[in-house]
Amino acid sequence: MLRFQCIQIFLCLFTYQNLFYSIAKYHKVNDDVLSLRSYELPVGKDLLKYLKTIEFMTIYSSENVNKIDINYAFGIFLVNVNFKSILREKGDLPYIIKTKLKKIIRINDKNFKEFQKSTKYNTTYKTEEFQKVLKLLTNTSHWVDRLNNLVITNLKSYNFDELKDIYPSWKYYLQDVKNKEKWTPNPKLSDSCLVALFSSDVVKKGSQSWCSLRDSCYEMLTEGDNFGYALTHRLLLLLVADLGRGCSIFSPKQDRALKYKYCSMAYAEVEYIAMNKYEIADLMMESMCLCSMEGHAQFLRRNWLRHLLYFQKPIGCFGTKLNSPEVVNSFDGRKFGFNTKYQNALQEECNIHTTAVASGVFSVAIRYIIQEYY
Repeated sequence: MLRFQCIQIFLCLFTYQNLFYSIAKYHKVNDDVLSLRSYELPVGKDLLKYLKTIEFMTIYSSENVNKIDINYAFGIFLVNVNFKSILREKGDLPYIIKTKLKKIIRINDKNFKEFQKSTKYNTTYKTEEFQKVLKLLTNTSHWVDRLNNLVITNLKSYNFDELKDIYPSWKYYLQDVKNKEKWTPNPKLSDSCLVALFSSDVVKKGSQSWCSLRDSCYEMLTEGDNFGYALTHRLLLLLVADLGRGCSIFSPKQDRALKYKYCSMAYAEVEYIAMNKYEIADLMMESMCLCSMEGHAQFLRRNWLRHLLYFQKPIGCFGTKLNSPEVVNSFDGRKFGFNTKYQNALQEECNIHTTAVASGVFSVAIRYIIQEYY
């Protein structure tokens, strides 16, 4: 996700690059409803549950506007992009669904404006570079215009034995994930390339548009590391160029090929995290969010989403530690409001970045359900 404190990490560059050297051509395998169900993707009855998940996050942000940072602001922005896309495409939704979507958009807009005001008094956020980034997050209509439909694509799925051959033991994997400066792009490079993208002039030739970046940003995309947050931030740069600025960095064809390559690798990594008890939930949801925004429906597996709900706290935020099943089940009786008895006890368990990426994932899942069932 978009962050001014980007984390970059991971492991065994040679192994990963060789494994994913060949890139299959992106194509839709089958977009009929029966085929999508075969991948255990969200179904109609999941809609209200996922909407409740987003509602609680929205209330949390309303009660904690001072905790919103650029990561969470981007999560809020993606919720509104997905929900405005739904309202544009599906004008005949049931009244209760349409009302809930509009209410969440309205609250998010209010919270985002409060965050914008606060940036004027924050030494980190009031810089010219940051304000350029923030300006891009006010243009939901541009993103809505360019969103891809969600379809099953031909990304390879791996079994556990295959994943053990690809990745090191979980212990060493975690150690490498925490090594924030070792991989390419590092935090400074990732941030600077995003700022450069927002500042770049868009050059148009016929029906195509390009954004011009400096050499280190091109090298980040072609020669960067193929795992962890380094991988997701390479994908983020291409997605923001496409959806946020309407431009290509290399060419439309080459950018699509790179995004497909990145999501192919991210899919294996998400499977590996899921098979290891979802211990790095924020990285998993970051990959799920970005690749589903690119149109890869299989990143929205119901089983994954079901387990990730165990990271949501009773006050609405998401954390990095699992809840007990009893806590998760207690959510079912809550209404769209704020239960203050949990606030002090669980505030320290909230993680803003995890909450941000969860906002993105579950809002895309809602868009998928409405795309297929309404």
